[in-house]
Amino acid sequence: MGNMKLDLLKYDTHTNTTDYLKSIFSFGFSSVITLPTRLASSSATLIDHIYTNRTQTNSGIVVTDVADNFGVFHITKRRKETPESTVIKQARFFTK
Repeated sequence: MGNMKLDLLKYDTHTNTTDYLKSIFSFGFSSVITLPTRLASSSATLIDHIYTNRTQTNSGIVVTDVADNFGVFHITKRRKETPESTVIKQARFFTK
């Protein structure tokens, strides 16, 4: 998550935004919020960012008039933990 003050909707016209996204993508991350997160009478911006490198996620925008921007959320499934039977335990025994 971040608040980079970059409007991702201007990725093709603003050099700093283009460079920023290329950097994010080069590390294997993608943006999960792709629609505007702030609407005004004459503009729309995507200034709230969430990035992930997982493929199975749920993300979205919560449309509300409580704040200047809409809320954003991201839900990801927890990875399965290694079953106890396959965990290698090491111990050191001390004797007299």
